[in-house]
Amino acid sequence: MLSNFHDPSEVVEVNRTLSNGAKVGVTCPKVVSDYNKFMGGVDRFDQKRNAYMCDHRSKKGWYRLFYYLLDAAVVNAFIQHCHFTPNEYLWFRLALGRELISGQSFRKKTAIPAFQHKKRGRQSGQKMVGVPGEIRFHKGDHHPVKTTGRKTIDFTGCSAISFVLIILLLIFGIVVAIFPSRYIVMDTQLIVGGAKRQCSLSPEDYIAGALMLYLDAINLFLFILQILNQFSGDES
Repeated sequence: MLSNFHDPSEVVEVNRTLSNGAKVGVTCPKVVSDYNKFMGGVDRFDQKRNAYMCDHRSKKGWYRLFYYLLDAAVVNAFIQHCHFTPNEYLWFRLALGRELISGQSFRKKTAIPAFQHKKRGRQSGQKMVGVPGEIRFHKGDHHPVKTTGRKTIDFTGCSAISFVLIILLLIFGIVVAIFPSRYIVMDTQLIVGGAKRQCSLSPEDYIAGALMLYLDAINLFLFILQILNQFSGDES
């Protein structure tokens, strides 16, 4: 039995029960006495290590020793971690693995088969979904930047007519996106032939026609804006 807490030369006297029921005092190492007193004969370390151990068979004997010491270090770190932040052993190992990997993976990306995208049945692993905290709060360029003052949109290089056209284009885009109805998207025969009938278009055709109409309005706006820029350039 290995211990970094007890003195190997320290012994104590404990009671042992004989086969006839009589109790006698015997001496044993202090580490054995404390283990039987606090652990009750249950090896909790071995329980934790065997739950998610990374040991595997190998022809080389030192592999088994290395992985045993690695699992022992993880279990000891988990015990120390639980004194400050109680957590489950599985989540501790997952977080520790992500921190050690630190986003560096040497595996080649493989295409996911199509049959894996449409899985049916009861969903398992509800706690596994989502973005882990060590990834969410990882440093990057997505954090807000503190500025000296309040920033506003600069319209100094935009004329009044261009500003009004931008506002009208935004309003028109919102209206087209919210109301892609048959009153906006007309049938070709209704417009050209003048036939008074209801157009029979599917909702997908309504949305596609509304988007085309919105793109035409954008092209018209860009054309008008180009003409205005030419006039302003000639006057200057």
